[in-house]
Amino acid sequence: MRVKITGWRAKNLRGYLRDIDIDLSAHPKRWTLFQMPNGTGKTTTMRLFRDALTGTHLSTEEINSLKADDSVENGFFELSLTIDDEPWRVEMNFDFRFGRCEYTTTSVGARSGGNRTGRLPTTLRDSLQKGITELFVFDGELAAEIIEHGADRADNSIRALYKLDSFGDLYRDIDAQAKKRRSNAASISAATTKKAIDRFTKDLEEAEIMLAHLQREERKLLNRKSEAETQLSELDKKIGELSSQQEQYSDELAEVKAQIIQDKVAISELTTRSTELFRSPPLFHASVRDRLNSLGGTMQKLKLPRTMSEEFFLQLAEEDECICGHKIGPEEKNAIIANAKEFLGHDQIAVINQMKLALRDSGQRGETLGSTLEQLRAARDGLQLAEQRRLRIEDELEEAGFTEIGEFKQQKTKITFLLEGILESLDKLTSNHLQISDIAWKTNIPACRNEVKDRSRKRDTAAGTYEFIQKTEALKTLVRNVELGAITRLRKRIKLSTNHHLENILANEPLRVASIDGSLRLTTDKVELKSSVSEGQKLAVSYAFLTALLAEAPHKFPFVVDSPAVSLDVQIRRTIGQLIPPLFDQMIIFVISSEREGFADTFFDRSEDDVEFVTISVDPVVGRPKLLNGKEEFMSFHSKREGSL
Repeated sequence: MRVKITGWRAKNLRGYLRDIDIDLSAHPKRWTLFQMPNGTGKTTTMRLFRDALTGTHLSTEEINSLKADDSVENGFFELSLTIDDEPWRVEMNFDFRFGRCEYTTTSVGARSGGNRTGRLPTTLRDSLQKGITELFVFDGELAAEIIEHGADRADNSIRALYKLDSFGDLYRDIDAQAKKRRSNAASISAATTKKAIDRFTKDLEEAEIMLAHLQREERKLLNRKSEAETQLSELDKKIGELSSQQEQYSDELAEVKAQIIQDKVAISELTTRSTELFRSPPLFHASVRDRLNSLGGTMQKLKLPRTMSEEFFLQLAEEDECICGHKIGPEEKNAIIANAKEFLGHDQIAVINQMKLALRDSGQRGETLGSTLEQLRAARDGLQLAEQRRLRIEDELEEAGFTEIGEFKQQKTKITFLLEGILESLDKLTSNHLQISDIAWKTNIPACRNEVKDRSRKRDTAAGTYEFIQKTEALKTLVRNVELGAITRLRKRIKLSTNHHLENILANEPLRVASIDGSLRLTTDKVELKSSVSEGQKLAVSYAFLTALLAEAPHKFPFVVDSPAVSLDVQIRRTIGQLIPPLFDQMIIFVISSEREGFADTFFDRSEDDVEFVTISVDPVVGRPKLLNGKEEFMSFHSKREGSL
């Protein structure tokens, strides 16, 4: 789907929208820059773009906030666009007396043409849903949300744009089919069966309510854990900054911090590798591998399993003659059938052949669990020594009179104590214990899940739907795996593309995306997790992320942005102004005069066939907008004029 904005009109709305008609033509130029003073309606225009595209229901307060003044009773906003080259218009008609807004859409398509009351058709609104529209009609608050620790905005953006949200609809459809099957079974007239279903259903609901309660407790504990870890990180940062100010310790402290990061990365990688090796018997220990190799060699030497199988002799017993030419009578037939059981069946032969194949490959790798665990111990020992060195430096500084370090350490001790309690509570809540008492399912999530599963099985069995439910659960698992694989690959691809853009945008600062896990996790060459960045950095990272996201998206949208460079320095403005616009087929950019330097001026030398400059001001006396087209007027509109309007 390709979407382009071709213009908009407004009447009796606040700011320059009191009486405006913007026509970008049926084939708008690639880049259109609107220069307007602050407070004249740029943000309102952006909001109306999103409302028109998504068909958002507006409250009475939101509607009344749009009117030009108390004297107007009605108003409207009309957005013109093309969708796959087919013209569309969405009109929002406001009744300020009763606080109402009605939508009207008009198109000229062969099948969709005509004027109708209501929003865009559902098929189009699904592709222009709020989560997607907020990406290309860019809200400045989105920059912070994309980077905010603990937010899901980056992931939600990927899911919305690449339609991964449809997996949720598929889950619901599967559940609906299961519910329908249960409902049909529950309508059986046999009274005892219906009573059993009702009883088991009530028991299941009790367990499901308890599971939901425990999961809420888990989320609360995880939030408290995240807050405590953030506080500890901030205290470590403060202690590190104070310590680094002392020349005699600065080099050693930098070395220690680098060692800590290196050891943590090594521990993470080796822990994952150890888990993989633990699951592979040949790599568990050298003696196990030797015994398995010996077994494989014996099977190869004896050529086990034999090529003859039980099925061969059973088929032979039905023949009139043996393969050697002798006649097979009743006595011979009985003897062949009796002795056939001494041989393997086809399914057993297949299993043994799989064993031979696995045993043959078992000695190909020299890595064992023991060697990997030894590396893991060494990494943990190294981390412990590095932490001890860091603590020694802090102790020496505290003894030398840096009392703030002591205060920070006391705060760390208190927070660490609280964190240990949180972790202990989380462990009790989430650990999958081997032995669980009868009442543990009310205090432990895995046990409660098992209880839900057990009660669900009883209910489904009573309803005669257990086999069907098992199949629906298997299908949901398959869909979940597909969804996980898709989001994982998209995260990786978008992360690489984002970092490629950041190399050009933030060339002097090595700020990169370490991972996309809900939000964007940032890193530098010296800091493993960069949790604090400036507003300008947030905006630069967001532009890089959105560029990576939208440039390869399945749909092509215009990119509409308000004040894109106001918080950026001139060098980064110029880089963004040169790098990002060529990636989009259409950009509509609202700027103020202070953004000309470094950003808007990068468009001055571009072809007039590709760029349109529009300057809009509002007469402070009559409140009417004034439109001036052309680069000369755009360049001569100074910030001092903004202050007078």
